[in-house]
Amino acid sequence: MLPVMRRAVLTCALSLLALTGASRAADYSKALWSYATGQVSTLPDAEERTGQALLKRMWRKPPNVPVEEMMFIYAPGVGTDCWAIAVMNPSGGLKSSDFVGTTRSHVIKTQQASTGQWMVQSQLDAGMFKGLYVLEGQVRVRDGRWVHMIVLVTSQMMREDVMRAAIR
Repeated sequence: MLPVMRRAVLTCALSLLALTGASRAADYSKALWSYATGQVSTLPDAEERTGQALLKRMWRKPPNVPVEEMMFIYAPGVGTDCWAIAVMNPSGGLKSSDFVGTTRSHVIKTQQASTGQWMVQSQLDAGMFKGLYVLEGQVRVRDGRWVHMIVLVTSQMMREDVMRAAIR
């Protein structure tokens, strides 16, 4: 009788552990950072360089990040802190907080267009990316598709002229 009871207690404890882990929010901030710093062995599906001024790398279905696409943009010609990383169409209803490792932020600007596009700009108040900006929204991309996009951006990259050059 005692072994059966131990097995029941063990099963119950394992179930509680599984539920606790499942209820915890996802945190892909370290995975994003590893792509931004080139610490991953996964080669990008596309890479574009514009002289020494701009580098763009793109991954489709990147390992360890549940998104359709991810893009890293770096503008060393402007400054070493001039970069952004964007994820498109996160899986399972994931939000920006799941990719930046914190829910602590404050909204700076909200934009909504009559076309159905919307974008919220926030600044992070905590986490490893504290002080950086997050843009999250629903946008129509060049090929006409609708994309749920989350972009982590440094303050240098937020400058209008740099963003415009990077998006081209």
